[in-house]
Amino acid sequence: MPNSDMPVDPRNLSLREVQKSFYTLVTAPEGVAQGLSDQGQALEDLEAWIRKHGPLSSLERLDIYANMYFFRIRDILREEYSKVVACVGDGNFHNLVVDYLVARPPMHPSVRNAGERLPGYIAEHELGVERPWLAELAALERARIEMVDAADSAPLTVDHLRTLTPEDFAGLMVRLIPAHIVVDAQYAVDELWERLEQVGEEDPQEQEPEPAPRQILVWREDVLIYHRALDEDEAALWPLLREGVPFGVICERLAGQQEDTEAAARRAFELLGRWATHGVLVG
Repeated sequence: MPNSDMPVDPRNLSLREVQKSFYTLVTAPEGVAQGLSDQGQALEDLEAWIRKHGPLSSLERLDIYANMYFFRIRDILREEYSKVVACVGDGNFHNLVVDYLVARPPMHPSVRNAGERLPGYIAEHELGVERPWLAELAALERARIEMVDAADSAPLTVDHLRTLTPEDFAGLMVRLIPAHIVVDAQYAVDELWERLEQVGEEDPQEQEPEPAPRQILVWREDVLIYHRALDEDEAALWPLLREGVPFGVICERLAGQQEDTEAAARRAFELLGRWATHGVLVG
């Protein structure tokens, strides 16, 4: 609805203005009636473009949409961020979603994207300020959601590695599959996620993850989604793997970090076998 000090006659609203007013009222945090009042409108104004139907008034009909809007999104986010719900409780999560939808209304027509900005919002919210690891746990859950429809690619397999000659390995291109995300965390939220997966909802005293800076790899193999913390060598090599690099360069990089070149080579092959086993390299 156009911004103006003069009220607009609802009977003269364009379709675009009706759509905008409909959305504003449906998403009003304190309900349709308060939303009408905030716009300087009365019930009669609403009835000019929303008809009564049977026993339901125009306000009651619009309230149905308003309730559906909020509860549908809340239920989706409750499922997507089930570990966050387990940590804060259902009531606190309900209030968090109310605050989130007011501060960060959905910008995409698909409900799949409704919660994409929730991890960042949690970091600013009082719940996240009290528990700074909560936003990182939400980021891990979001990363797993993003993997559902990430691009497919054929992975490098251990069976293929077994067919290579020693000379082949030096030039073998090592590159990460598209279906992966690395989450930077200051707390062991991956370990907390695993504990919550086991028990569903922890004792409040057991919810605090240990401060432990790490990078958490999230990836999809076929239809299954996994995550784990990268070790120190992997984290250092990860920028190279994103771009794609010959395996020989990885060996050289590891050799430059320790005096024992044979140990460096063993370590390089150990990492290559791990990545192939987990299906995180492009075939």
